[in-house]
Amino acid sequence: MAVNLSARCLQSPDIVGRLSRILEDVGVPARHVILEITESLIMTDPEWSSMILGRLTDLGLSIAIDDFGTGYSSLSRLKRLPVHTVKIDRSFVMNMHNDGGDEAIVKATIELAKALGHSVVAEGSNSRSPGTA
Repeated sequence: MAVNLSARCLQSPDIVGRLSRILEDVGVPARHVILEITESLIMTDPEWSSMILGRLTDLGLSIAIDDFGTGYSSLSRLKRLPVHTVKIDRSFVMNMHNDGGDEAIVKATIELAKALGHSVVAEGSNSRSPGTA
């Protein structure tokens, strides 16, 4: 299950405790939950975000950086953040077959994320091959 985490939630001093209690109350194992956090939200306060994300991953939650590539990406931060998944923004994915620049960005981001040990989601991609039903 993937859940978008808002800026207000991420900045709450009790977010880790609240999420822990919610998971316990609903009986969902943390390993089944992915928290999606936008890149721009993480970069608003990178030190706080890194600390909180570390505590959330300690609970067993997975973290995905949503809309990657649209904010103020920092490769040095990306390698240090306790994240599991990088979600490439659909603005790059949807036009990559018509725009060599978008294609290069998508390919490079996939290779970078893989090299850092992250999984990758290309938002807006269509897994069907042309001509298939």
